[in-house]
Amino acid sequence: AELQTRTGSAGLSDLFILDLGVFLLHAMLAALFVGLPFLLLDQGRELAEHWRLYLPAMLLSLLPVFPLIRWAEQGDRLGKVFAVLALALLVASMALALDILHVLPVIWLFFVGFNWLEATLPSLVSRRAPRQRRGLALGIFSSSQFLGAFAGGAIGGLAHAHGGPQAVFAAMSGMAAVWLLRCLVLKPAQAPLECMHDN
Repeated sequence: AELQTRTGSAGLSDLFILDLGVFLLHAMLAALFVGLPFLLLDQGRELAEHWRLYLPAMLLSLLPVFPLIRWAEQGDRLGKVFAVLALALLVASMALALDILHVLPVIWLFFVGFNWLEATLPSLVSRRAPRQRRGLALGIFSSSQFLGAFAGGAIGGLAHAHGGPQAVFAAMSGMAAVWLLRCLVLKPAQAPLECMHDN
């Protein structure tokens, strides 16, 4: 009974981290599309031309996603890839906030991290949730996703009103840092990125 209780608690901890992850992921996405159009306009790019940047960045970001998924699920690599791609979101957000790199590779890096995490998180919820509560777990996960999009849009709007696009990207950097630090500061035995593997 004691083992079963511990296992259930670990599973709930894992699910909380996944819910937090999808919340922050969609908050960052919503904030990105609050700040990015203004940044591009400031750089002299007409609004009607923005798709020429978004489309190639999105399509090219899909190329490494599926090989990364297959590679990550071999051995004990899932936690490491999770951490690296959370770091990629942080680096991309900081690069936009500091305006130190060309926008296209930065957006590409952001969407590599976003697309991999977006594809991986739901399956991890299904695998980690107790069978009798899987529907509830997926419902909470989906709600966290939509709440994240709402929160990101609201935070992005407030940040832009007070500091322009760079403030929006700084807020995104904070979100990415929260997720990354939440993963890294835990003890190995408790780290959600290490206990997502099926036993």
